[in-house]
Amino acid sequence: MPLKAPHNKIQIRLVTSYDGLLALQPEWRALNAVAPAGSIFLSPDWVIPWWQQFGAHLSPRVMAARNAVGGRLLGLVLLAVGPRRALGALPYRELVMIGKDVAESAHLDALLLPEFAPRIAPAFARHIVAGLGADVVRLEGLAAGAALTEQLRNIAGVQANWREEPCPFLPLPATMDAVLAGLQRSVRSEIRRRRRRLEEAAAISFAEAQTLEDVSAALVAFFRLNGEVKLARGQEGAFNDHRLVAMQREVATRLFTAGALRLYSLTADGQVIASAYCYRDGDRVLFYNTGYSRDWSAYAPGTLILAHAIERSIAEGAKVYDMLRGAQGYKLEWTKAIAQDVYLRLPVSSRGRAVTMLLERARMLRERFRESERAEAFYQRVRERSSGVIRG
Repeated sequence: MPLKAPHNKIQIRLVTSYDGLLALQPEWRALNAVAPAGSIFLSPDWVIPWWQQFGAHLSPRVMAARNAVGGRLLGLVLLAVGPRRALGALPYRELVMIGKDVAESAHLDALLLPEFAPRIAPAFARHIVAGLGADVVRLEGLAAGAALTEQLRNIAGVQANWREEPCPFLPLPATMDAVLAGLQRSVRSEIRRRRRRLEEAAAISFAEAQTLEDVSAALVAFFRLNGEVKLARGQEGAFNDHRLVAMQREVATRLFTAGALRLYSLTADGQVIASAYCYRDGDRVLFYNTGYSRDWSAYAPGTLILAHAIERSIAEGAKVYDMLRGAQGYKLEWTKAIAQDVYLRLPVSSRGRAVTMLLERARMLRERFRESERAEAFYQRVRERSSGVIRG
């Protein structure tokens, strides 16, 4: 389906089928390798496994910009539209980035050849703001300052609801000693102390998956350990979703074959007690997720496997250890450097505006309810303390 293009030498077409998405793979892979925004999260090795598990209810809205003469692929933005219901009641259609929901990809953008970006990025943004058949545009995990993000800011402006999500990253020096020297003394001492205690308590070893059989076994341990951590926090683990497990098995297989998987394990007395699931992406290592055994938590195995992954990243010449989305405390012990990903929500139809208003009112009611709960808990504590004083 042709769309309006910014110049008569450029054509933009809309790919609206999964078969059409598959047919793009050779050109798409080549573009991802040279585009400044290119990443694992925008590659076929991530997007196709994601679609196979999460795309059943979606229809692609992939914009492909080509040279009018010769048909060379100049730009690509990976979008899809699908049905949703606001509060389980009001139906609407939503435009989203392919590969983001549930799987939590990051630093997303349009794939653009640099010399064509000034022309194509604004055209892509205008078509997105028009909705491409959706009522609401919900784009999450866009890289702040990226070409598409900035054009969307220029065009959508205050009509959209914008928020930012911190993404800590660690610039890697030449040695692990230099990383440790940059930590607070208490953190540095604690890492060394826990390592010594663990070595005294058990025979330990660190390993990286070296074969597909290793990958399969290490993923089983990773899913289990990640679930342990979530359960201990009273949270439902993301990998309880069988679709995400299946997706990540396929992603890990593809990336191992491409030489980009970094799956580390810490073993104590023959038992895997911590895992770090990472990807090598250009000069960066992406720290996707981790898990550790609560039975060994006194030795901080999560911290030790993270330290090992950072040390291995330095050894192989990576320049950045990217901790992706979320400024959790354990990440900020290692770095204060933070990038931002952008999340936007934009109603583009009357139904979309009604949905947005409904969801905003529901959010405000939930917040008021939480505030009343907190107030009630506070007054309950005051009453209990006052009663104690009176009895005393």
